[in-house]
Amino acid sequence: MVFSTRSLFSASGLVALLALAQQPAHVDAHGHLIEPKADFGANKKMMSSFAGRIPEPNVIFEGSSFPESGTRQNYKEFMKYYKAGALRDIIKKNNKPLDGATADCGFSVVGAAQKLPSTVLWGKNEGTADSEGFRPSHLGACESYCDDQLVQQADECAVAYNVPDNKGSAQMKLTNPEKCTGAKQFTFYWLTTQARDEGGFQVYVNCIGLDGSGASAGGAPSNSTTTVAPTKVPAGSDADDETPGSVAPSPATDDDEYDNETTAPVAPSNGTDTTKTKKPKKTKAPKTKKPKKTKAPKASSDDSVGGDADDGVDC
Repeated sequence: MVFSTRSLFSASGLVALLALAQQPAHVDAHGHLIEPKADFGANKKMMSSFAGRIPEPNVIFEGSSFPESGTRQNYKEFMKYYKAGALRDIIKKNNKPLDGATADCGFSVVGAAQKLPSTVLWGKNEGTADSEGFRPSHLGACESYCDDQLVQQADECAVAYNVPDNKGSAQMKLTNPEKCTGAKQFTFYWLTTQARDEGGFQVYVNCIGLDGSGASAGGAPSNSTTTVAPTKVPAGSDADDETPGSVAPSPATDDDEYDNETTAPVAPSNGTDTTKTKKPKKTKAPKTKKPKKTKAPKASSDDSVGGDADDGVDC
């Protein structure tokens, strides 16, 4: 039997295409809720993927002029029309969900009720060297809601919440967590302003079921275990890694170190010497009384009296 080279190449090409088709769809995607943890059910492969598009922003915002290309230019144009608290409505009215995603929750499902931390974590590859927060190249605003109450908002999420060098999950501190008491659902929205030649704006939506207990006083449990502890040693680098949260904890670590430093005064020699000189002060007083009796010897002259008397005054 004779095989043509064309058939061999076509067979190998088919294998390559099949291999590409089987790769996870979320390879180039950019994050999900880590704490509280989003549930994606059967859509686990899409956990870090955007869930929809807004392809024609010029149609949505009257009088706008979004360029064909250039994410940053699109972001600047978007910020002319965006007002804090309006992102959820923009997404609900204009989002075109991807196949398998819903308009309300994207690829996530509400899932079992969870406790809500006061600092919410977003990112991907958590627990690995490749852990990151918001992709810096994806410019855009984000908002979080407990039921219908706005509890977090930022115009540019990567700038507002990423740790330095984007080495770890982004940390979003809820601005009014008390509004989450009694809430049944936490919903996070992120809209990134890709240009039309890149497919248009990307929509990220994650939903979390809540137990109604409100936001806990803790916050950022996943990152705090990896960044707070090292700050006590390398205060320069790791303290920066927690700029959203380490600024507050730093006084606590300084206080702990200051307690240790109270033993440091042992190092200054003056500290130990002064404690010894306090005792001679009591003994010098009696000594000065004796020289007063020695004033009787005329042979000693006034010089010895003046010297001892001055010593007594100095003490």
